[in-house]
Amino acid sequence: MSINSKARRDARRKQQTKTVTARPAPMPAHAHLLDAEGRVVGGIARSGSDWALVLGGQVITTTDSPAMAIAVLERAAIARGAPGSPLRTRCNDVLRDAAVAEAAESGQTLESYLAALEAERIEHLQKKQQPPNPDTTH
Repeated sequence: MSINSKARRDARRKQQTKTVTARPAPMPAHAHLLDAEGRVVGGIARSGSDWALVLGGQVITTTDSPAMAIAVLERAAIARGAPGSPLRTRCNDVLRDAAVAEAAESGQTLESYLAALEAERIEHLQKKQQPPNPDTTH
């Protein structure tokens, strides 16, 4: 073995152990959740074919439905808003147009489709809160 072999081997090992911290690809914002002063506190971003709810810089949930993304953002505005200082939402045309197209596929307006999604959410929540029925077949 040559004297340089160890040096080359050590250099190769050192190079292999370096981790490259790749920055995630930017996710363009398509909707904002705004506080009373107009500061952005959350929003909807697009990542590939998914719409992501982002709050506090963290992705909370994703969906492939633009209408569901708007519904989730509006629900977050209600849930996170404080009495006297409500949060408001603002969507760009890309997200709104995609949601309108999705609603039209089911023969509804965006407003009626969002209302149906909210009713479905409430129904699902009520089902989860109901105690299980005792099994009487034993």
